[in-house]
Amino acid sequence: MKKHTLIALALTALSTNAFADSDSAKIRIFGQNGASAKLYAGQSCTSGKSIKVSGSIGQAFGSFVGASKNESIGIPETATTQNLSDKNGILSKAYYKEYEIPANQPSTVSLRFQDVSHFYKANGVQYSRRSPSCRGDVSFTAKPHANYEVGFSWGDDKCNLTINEVTATGTNQVAQTTPVEVRDVSDCD
Repeated sequence: MKKHTLIALALTALSTNAFADSDSAKIRIFGQNGASAKLYAGQSCTSGKSIKVSGSIGQAFGSFVGASKNESIGIPETATTQNLSDKNGILSKAYYKEYEIPANQPSTVSLRFQDVSHFYKANGVQYSRRSPSCRGDVSFTAKPHANYEVGFSWGDDKCNLTINEVTATGTNQVAQTTPVEVRDVSDCD
């Protein structure tokens, strides 16, 4: 009897949304060759424990050979995820990873992007296109049970690091994104 009760409890726990019972949020961060991304969950600065989303040797190789895989924990699809292949470069496959972060406390994201296509030569063709580089470190405070997406936005010939809240609009529809307030950050003291 005890064994059946434990199995029933385990199945009930799996079928319910544990996310709805916790004080956390979710964040989606993109990566590929030429970009580095770090997440400092529950921190308001860029020192200390971080999650390296993009920029390691293994991630660079995966992006290089097109083997990078998206890792989702349930954030709704946005226009960016549905058109992710548009961001692929020469030997640089774009991908994303999603993470759970604490709500009601700051989390920090550090992104760096440099177009390196001018280093590649394929089939005797030298690629020399250059795009502007972009970098930024921002902190924000997530709301409980909210979903977020991190990226770059371009305006007035300037690159900005943006964090958007992702809001589902209905069944089988692309979720809406709305910019959230971010703060500049520095190293922890």
